[in-house]
Order: sequence, then structure tokens, then C-alpha cells
Amino acid sequence: MKIRITEGQLERIKSQITGEGGNKYNREVNVSFNYYRATYEGKEINDILPIKIRLSYNIDIESRSWGIKDISLYGITGPTEIETEVEYFIDNNNTETATLPIKLNWEMVVTEKETNTGRISVGDEVEIELANDADGNLMVKEIKVFVYYL
Repeated sequence: MKIRITEGQLERIKSQITGEGGNKYNREVNVSFNYYRATYEGKEINDILPIKIRLSYNIDIESRSWGIKDISLYGITGPTEIETEVEYFIDNNNTETATLPIKLNWEMVVTEKETNTGRISVGDEVEIELANDADGNLMVKEIKVFVYYL
């Protein structure tokens, strides 16, 4: 059995599959935290629980009559704020846990390319590097997104 559809219908079907339409895609990824030398309320951090977030990104294909010239992945964004559990030392033997909201600025994204993966997408994991600002508050220093290329 054959089904014939118009280009407009094909675009609508593609937008339903990606959930956003056009050249915009999204994916749920794991977030891990790098907090070396960062403190919470002046106390050493023992652990920050990893979380999952949904990233959105664009993929453009530049084609010519002879084939595909280039494929680019750009415009990586996610939530403006996340919450995670921070475990910190209150003394040498005891820890406490606090729920911490962390604001994310997606203009700080640094991508690390992994080639020969057989796909074009963001990777399975995002690394957020935390540091302290001048007042001692935790802040995001860098957001590293792994990007897969053919």
C-alpha cells in the first residue's frame, strides 16, 4: 500500500515527531556537576545529585545540487533554572542536604565535539561547572554540552 502526502503534510508529520517543528529538536539529557573548590554557604560540598533536563537545539543542513555541503548543530538551550540537592559538610563527620535552585545562562554553553558517532545530536550528558561569586554564592561558571557529529 502506498500513501501520498504533500510537502506541507510531511513538515507537519516531522514537527509532530520532533515535538517542535522545522529544524528544532529536543532531547532529555543527564546533568552532572563539577564543583571543585566551590562551597555552599562557606562549607565544603560533599556531593550534588545529578538530574535530568530537556535540551532544545537546531540542526541545519546546507545542500547543493551535488549533495550535502554542511550540517550544523546550534542554538542549544534548556531551562532557565534547575533545582538539585546539595550535600555539604557542617563539620568533619556530619553533612546536611539543601535544595538549591541554580540559574542557567545558555549563552555560556561550550560544546565539545565527538565525531564518527553515526549521528548528529547533543550527547547524553551535560556538565555544569560551579564556582563561587565574590559574595560566596554558588554560580554557574560553564555549561559543557557534548555534541555528536557523523
